[in-house]
Amino acid sequence: MARIPALPGEPPFTRGCSRRCTAVALDDAQYAGFGTAEESNARYRYLLEHGQTGLSVAFDLPTQMGYDADDPRVAGEVGKVGVSISSLDDFARLSRASRSAR
Repeated sequence: MARIPALPGEPPFTRGCSRRCTAVALDDAQYAGFGTAEESNARYRYLLEHGQTGLSVAFDLPTQMGYDADDPRVAGEVGKVGVSISSLDDFARLSRASRSAR
């Protein structure tokens, strides 16, 4: 008698750790962002032009913590591990690139 493979979410977990794994599409977004809005939008445009179908914005730590880029307490951290956004204008410059590349 042939063995029936385990269902997703059941041992030995050869078909995934959750039954949801087969019910929803996996996210195919590229997590990216660095430096200024202009530098990041150039990267997003490149990714979209080369077939990327989704983007997820990586914000720098000062942005995540609510600091402006010119705050002396965050000197040296701005744009280091994500894109720096200090205003709505910055965000508009960031998102304009991804909309125009589609």
